[in-house]
Amino acid sequence: KSLTKKRQFTWKLAAKLTSKGYPISKSSVHNYLRHSLNALPYRPRLHPKLLENQRKTLLQFCRERKYWTADDWKCILFSDESPFELFHAQIPKQIGFGEEIREMWNPLQL
Repeated sequence: KSLTKKRQFTWKLAAKLTSKGYPISKSSVHNYLRHSLNALPYRPRLHPKLLENQRKTLLQFCRERKYWTADDWKCILFSDESPFELFHAQIPKQIGFGEEIREMWNPLQL
């Protein structure tokens, strides 16, 4: 089952087998999967893969700005694409989302 389902942890597999009466360590599960079944550990990508045109555009952007000075970079506004709102009401996270709460914290009614 661990070959068809990704993100199966060796310690979870070892715990399942041990609970069913087959005592085994997580390193033994790892060695069996690696050497007997040729299964390599699954590592998810940390970021999405760039397309070829995105790579070219990014490289061109970097080459155009390779010799910029600190003063040139001071004219640039950096953003992580987070939404920004002016004058929005802060809703505490511990409060539920009942109708009264929504009405109470609605910034349009303030």
